[in-house]
Amino acid sequence: MRGRLRDLRVVLHIVQVLVLFSLLGAIANQIWFSAIIDTEYTVGKPAGAGIEIDLVVDQDSADGEIHIDGFFTWLRWQNARNDNSIPTEYDRPSVELTPLDELQQTIPVLVKIAAALGLLLFVLNMYQIKNRWLIGLILNGLVFWILVSLIILAPLGYLGELEFEKPTNSIEQETTVHSSTEYSYDINYDSVELEFKTTGFDLGLVNSSELDDVIANQPGTDHPSYIEMEGKMAITQGKFVSQLMIFWTTIFLLIPLGLMIAERVQIDCPQQL
Repeated sequence: MRGRLRDLRVVLHIVQVLVLFSLLGAIANQIWFSAIIDTEYTVGKPAGAGIEIDLVVDQDSADGEIHIDGFFTWLRWQNARNDNSIPTEYDRPSVELTPLDELQQTIPVLVKIAAALGLLLFVLNMYQIKNRWLIGLILNGLVFWILVSLIILAPLGYLGELEFEKPTNSIEQETTVHSSTEYSYDINYDSVELEFKTTGFDLGLVNSSELDDVIANQPGTDHPSYIEMEGKMAITQGKFVSQLMIFWTTIFLLIPLGLMIAERVQIDCPQQL
């Protein structure tokens, strides 16, 4: 029984090493994720205008394309607006996001370290070195962190590259009041899709004589300043990321855990007298 478990562990570590070395090539040559952001004004003077952003990210680049729909509608809307605005407290989130370019350098290094640990674990298993499970635990955690970096941190890292400068007077000007947003989302194993609808009142379309009243009391949806915007944001992971998720769940987590339990509970046959 012990010999059979030892052979299974050898096969397991070989498969782990092969997966990790294959991951090195996939990280370097395949798309990490693609994203699309599509927004359109549906009610109000800018109705019909919208912006679509397509983004593709790999190890070396983050290529994005911006498409503007209803360009002349945008112009008419901006020409019709005045300078009405109200000051608002500057309250931008203080969360620091790791920039994407830093992750593009760090993740390949983590994969190389994981591959080296996989080889080390294979050698330790061949010589039956005690406490080798610690290396296995570190390897499992490292592969999981690579997954987190690819699925969560990399998309957020694109936002981390955008520069947000805090105004010196800590005051921003708000041009929309009584805003509200509704969300719905759909999560699959390889993609996330978020749909949203935002409503509000554009102060730039409010006459100065009624500005204070609109700010204090929300007018009806038939007011000339009422606007609605609908949008969708979708992020799709690269094929190798979805495969890595399956490999981590099986050959880095469940199978090693099963073998460890089998080694703990196995009962040796009593020797014959």
